[in-house]
Amino acid sequence: MTPRVCYGWEGLDYTKAESSLDDNQYMYSVTYLHAIETITRESVDKAVRPMQSEIEQIANWASNENAEFYDWALWMQSKLKMKERPNHVPEDPARRLADPQH
Repeated sequence: MTPRVCYGWEGLDYTKAESSLDDNQYMYSVTYLHAIETITRESVDKAVRPMQSEIEQIANWASNENAEFYDWALWMQSKLKMKERPNHVPEDPARRLADPQH
């Protein structure tokens, strides 16, 4: 959850918001996300459960176009599908006992 600034690869049209949401703009962060998916064999939105404080910080950056990590926060929300479904789900103690991999 280390925020990064948008790299700003040459060639993209940065007047379009989606240009700053391209995975290539976060070459360091995307490497970690790919590693997580490879290790867990799950999509990153299922494998990563941010803490409430992380969710709030990302939301704060994503709601402020002038924030240093605005683009990264929007990208991370997209990767973790935070707008459609909050990733932070309270742990169910019964699940922990029933799931041998947990």
